[in-house]
Amino acid sequence: MRRRRRPRLCPDAWLTLLLSAALGLLLYAQRDVASPTTRPPARGPQLPRPTPSLRARELPNTARAAPLAYEGDTPVPPTPTDPFDFGGYLRAKDQRRFPLLINQRRKCRSDGASGGSPDLLIAVKSVAADFERREAVRQTWGAE
Repeated sequence: MRRRRRPRLCPDAWLTLLLSAALGLLLYAQRDVASPTTRPPARGPQLPRPTPSLRARELPNTARAAPLAYEGDTPVPPTPTDPFDFGGYLRAKDQRRFPLLINQRRKCRSDGASGGSPDLLIAVKSVAADFERREAVRQTWGAE
């Protein structure tokens, strides 16, 4: 009897086949979850409809009553912010002229809380490749 030869696949082909099957299974499972069911949702036991005698004993309408205390304490929802202007950011990323704001009285007053004189913070725009320049600034006047 002649033996039939089984085709051999390299390990990469087996891995590709296995990953494809896993992806197919995942997509199939997601399809079942995302599609709405055709059956109506199951409802609990039906409550009996109120009879006219029960309606006479209902509580009075509370719509005209004073608002509850916690209704006034709810915070106002935040105002929507404008979307980030990525085009403006790209246009200004290489900007090298920064106008100075001089005599900011609220920022530069010495009220004694921070030890007297105001501090100075300088932000230097640079790229990651300019590490030596930033390090030189840190070691010279940036260390003061």
